[in-house]
Amino acid sequence: MWRLWMRRNVCVGVMAVASLLGSGLGSGLAQTAGVTGAAGAKPMFDAVVIKPNHSGTNNTGVDWDKTTFKAENVTLKILMAHAYAIREGLIVGLTGWQLSDRFDINAKVVEASPDALKRLTDEQNMAMLAGMLEDRFALKVHRETKTAAVYELVVAKDGPKMTVNPKEGELDAETGIRRAPPSSMSSSGNELKATDVSMASLAVYLSKQLGRTVIDKTGLTAFYDLKLKWTPEQAASAEDAGPTLVTALQEQLGLKVQAGKGPVETLVVDHVEEPSEN
Repeated sequence: MWRLWMRRNVCVGVMAVASLLGSGLGSGLAQTAGVTGAAGAKPMFDAVVIKPNHSGTNNTGVDWDKTTFKAENVTLKILMAHAYAIREGLIVGLTGWQLSDRFDINAKVVEASPDALKRLTDEQNMAMLAGMLEDRFALKVHRETKTAAVYELVVAKDGPKMTVNPKEGELDAETGIRRAPPSSMSSSGNELKATDVSMASLAVYLSKQLGRTVIDKTGLTAFYDLKLKWTPEQAASAEDAGPTLVTALQEQLGLKVQAGKGPVETLVVDHVEEPSEN
C-alpha cells in the first residue's frame, strides 16, 4: 500500500503498492465481514471521529501508521485515493459536496496485541481505511477497466543505473521463501529516495507525478535502492534549472517513459452518503 505521511506542497511519504486483501489478524483487532480472504474478514478501526473542516484552505495533511489514521482538511476523493491505491483522476462518479466538502478524521485501533500489530500488513491498513469509508460514508464502489493513453516504463539504451538492494533474494530462515521486501519510498519536494522497491511500485509513484497511468514494462524483477531528483516543468525554463522528471529518470536511473495505450482501471462510485460526525 501506499502508506503516506503527506502535506500538500510538502510531501514526505512511505508507500507500498498492493491490492485490498482479506485478513486474519488474530485477537485484539476488531474485524467485520466484507473482503474475502484467509478469514473472510477485514480489519477495522475500533474508534473513528469525523468532523467537517471549514477552514477554506487547500492545505491537506495525512498521518498514517499501524494503529492510527489522522487526516486534516481532506476531501472524500483524497481518502479514496489512499484507501484503494488509485490516482484521484481515476475516481469517477462523485458530484457536489462529495467533491467539495472537507473533513478532519481521527481513526484508531484501540485494542491490539503487539504480535497482532506486527502482522498488520500494508494491504490490511488499506482495508481498514476502505472499511471506514464503507461504514461511515456508506460508500459503495466498483472497478472498471478501459483502454486509454498510458506511459510505458522501459529501460533506457544504456541500461539501468540503480543499485540492487543488498538483501535482494534473501530467503526467510523459517519458511525458505523469499522475504517480503520492506519497501519504502520517501518523497520531499522534487526528490525521491526509495529502498528495496520493485519497478511496479516505482511505476505507481510515477503515475501520480506524471498524471497518467505508468505501466512497468522494464522486465526488471529485482528490488532496488534509488535516488531521483528533478525540477518541476514550470521551473525548467530557468537558466540554472535541473532536469525535468522525465530527463532525470533517464539520466539518473537509466529508465524512460514512452507513450502507449493500455488498460487503465477506474474506480466508479455507486453510492455515498454524508457522514455523521461521530
